[in-house]
Amino acid sequence: MFFKLVVFLISLLISTSFGAGDENLSFVYNGFRSAGNNLSLDGLAKFTSNGLLHLTNYTQQQTGHAFYTNPVTVKNSSTNGTVFSFSTTFIFGILSQIPTLAGHCIAFVISPTRGIPGVITNKRHPGCSA
Repeated sequence: MFFKLVVFLISLLISTSFGAGDENLSFVYNGFRSAGNNLSLDGLAKFTSNGLLHLTNYTQQQTGHAFYTNPVTVKNSSTNGTVFSFSTTFIFGILSQIPTLAGHCIAFVISPTRGIPGVITNKRHPGCSA
């Protein structure tokens, strides 16, 4: 039905700062040529030769995911599970083969594992929502 192309364009900036002491984590991807082993790809996701991250292609109802490979602590176990604050910023583009039709979606997720455990996909929009 819908042929879509989702492309992270030019840069992805994710800056994460946690509130516990000096525990700070930040990372910046200005293109994905140097992402290497820091991102785990699945499904249709791939890096292009010009440094972009393609999450899907023109295949119908197929998805791709990219996950940061190293665990990030979001709860302080020594203070009764206080959740650390963080911020994130990212820039992306969604390019549709047929511009008058709806495009794919993109979501920032925090997951206990690499992947999205127990996700129920919407058949019209796989990977977006149930």
